[in-house]
Amino acid sequence: MKLFTKTLAATTIAIGLAACGSDNKDNNQNTDKGAVVYADNATVTGVSETVEIRNIHGDTEKVQIEAYKGIRFAEANRFQHSGIVNLSGDISAKEFGNTCPQTSASTATQSEDCLNLNIWRPANVDANAKLPVYVFIHGGSFETGSGSHKLNRGDVIVAQSVSDTALGERTEPFIAVSLNYRLGLLGSLHTNDAAGGNFGLGDQKRALEWVKNNIDTFGGDSANVTVFGQDAGAMSIGIIQQTTANEDNKQFDYFDRAIMQSNPIGLALKDIEAAQTVKETVTDSALTQYQKPLEALSKEEILEVQKIAKRADKQLIGWLTSDPNTSAVMPYAPYVELDGEDEQSSQQAQVVEQPYKTQFQVPTVLSYNKYDSSKFASVLDLTFLLNLADDDGKHLLLPEFDENIKISTLIDYIIDNVELSDEEVIYLQGLKLTLKLAGKDYVIRQNLYNIIPRLFFGLFNNTASGALKIADYAPNDDKQLLDDGALGNITKHHRLLNDVLYACASYSVAQKQKAAPVTLYQNDFNASFSVNPLDLDFPEDISQDPLGIISPINNTLKSIGCIAGKACNSSELPFVFNKKYNVNEEKMLALSSKDSALQSKMSRLWFKNDLFNNGYSTTDVMVVTNDGQFEAQVNWDDQYNQSIDETISTGLCTALEDNDILFNYMK
Repeated sequence: MKLFTKTLAATTIAIGLAACGSDNKDNNQNTDKGAVVYADNATVTGVSETVEIRNIHGDTEKVQIEAYKGIRFAEANRFQHSGIVNLSGDISAKEFGNTCPQTSASTATQSEDCLNLNIWRPANVDANAKLPVYVFIHGGSFETGSGSHKLNRGDVIVAQSVSDTALGERTEPFIAVSLNYRLGLLGSLHTNDAAGGNFGLGDQKRALEWVKNNIDTFGGDSANVTVFGQDAGAMSIGIIQQTTANEDNKQFDYFDRAIMQSNPIGLALKDIEAAQTVKETVTDSALTQYQKPLEALSKEEILEVQKIAKRADKQLIGWLTSDPNTSAVMPYAPYVELDGEDEQSSQQAQVVEQPYKTQFQVPTVLSYNKYDSSKFASVLDLTFLLNLADDDGKHLLLPEFDENIKISTLIDYIIDNVELSDEEVIYLQGLKLTLKLAGKDYVIRQNLYNIIPRLFFGLFNNTASGALKIADYAPNDDKQLLDDGALGNITKHHRLLNDVLYACASYSVAQKQKAAPVTLYQNDFNASFSVNPLDLDFPEDISQDPLGIISPINNTLKSIGCIAGKACNSSELPFVFNKKYNVNEEKMLALSSKDSALQSKMSRLWFKNDLFNNGYSTTDVMVVTNDGQFEAQVNWDDQYNQSIDETISTGLCTALEDNDILFNYMK
């Protein structure tokens, strides 16, 4: 242990030890005592903060740390890649910077001048301290979120690392960093320029380069940087690892280890053609609504225009017309920039292949939640109820549709009732003919679950059709609600998506890694709270969006499904950061003792080497149980993930892989 670390930690705790209190306080006292960092050509002034925490013995402590907020790491013009901004001059880093434009519940100031990052470190760190560094990339489907979000600020975890070091639990504290990157169409719009699009992904790379170049000045170790992220942030971390030594033969040097939380690694990204379609959609919308090109729109107008790709009717059409189908789920996620023929463009491309093909270049943790798929599956939950019938067989929700409705009839309904472009009408008419010629014009009323996974994964591949033959996912009679009826189908559909997009996808990808070790974590913990609040956002004029009422209803169903505290998407964040906020930055009610115990445990383990070096193989999974315990399940798939199908003798994930079901829809 370094001498300065012992002195620093002991002094910090000695001045702050308190005898009472129960929770980590997020209203930290800003006692600005001149937190200053001197770089070669700059002076960065931050703030001293006193953070109240619970130490490993359960006692309350007040720990002093330093925060440097809103430091500009890059700058960029609209629809152009960003360039690094070096530290220069007198920099005030006392307040969080602007967040990137987005449609979210945050009250933070939004601006396109948003490429800033935040640094939390122990107080009075020596410039030569060489402390470990953890950089967080936020999630939000590439549409929302920020590095200053109350749920993912690094003050508590850094303060805990100081306390734990003094108490002998750690050998040294660490530094935490969070960052912003461009979102929505500002972050992903397709471009034909040589540098390609995917501007938000480029922003993340600039931030990581900035950290590598400058974190030593703040007492960090540029050779010991762990990047961790959730949802879109986790996807990005995987994509960045596609970067190879094709840039002046440089070795991969963005980070040294990676933690990916809730990475939908089985989800397909858009190809160039699909990215061009999104661009055409928003460009036409801008010209129709504002008679201006995208480049001339105000920030507020940009946000209005990008909403069109999220409308329920546009998403349905996206599922029907995209290839691979699921690339329409997140319209503003990065797109694959190579078309399979242009080798030269790979020198500058941000994304060169689908994420499941990526070979990780650093030691990596893949973690997922038991109900991560609610993020995607709930969008379609309402449709599982359309076949409900009374005792006389009369359908309850759509009585005007008879027993013989086919997909082609549904397509006709969309064409007649939804505002479409000429190109979309032509495509849907062609799709209807293709379905008939291929004998795929299924009878909807027969059982909706026969078609919904096919709409999600595609009608002409083995992912949905193969999975539906396995008893674990096979359809129930959906004319009744209970007794394994429609609700049972919803449960099976969520399981199917969770396996294909998260659990089995992560398990399969882990087995295929050659260069870097991978550790798997699964979160089964049921909390006493929901991190996803109810969000009713109905369109003001439903007549302008006939299918638009479906999205807010399904958002509500998703929230209700997670209110019981199930391990849904984002549910691990309050435990990793030891915070009491939900995704809307609202303070949550008192947590249970079981919740608090897991917060204390996970927010410490996540930032230890033990998270990586647990000695287990890629066939093993560390499970966070419903009791809040970490249990290693050796040979997880064979021993703990067995299929109920009598014809399957392996684990369920192995069966999906062996039967060419798992990633088939992307082939």
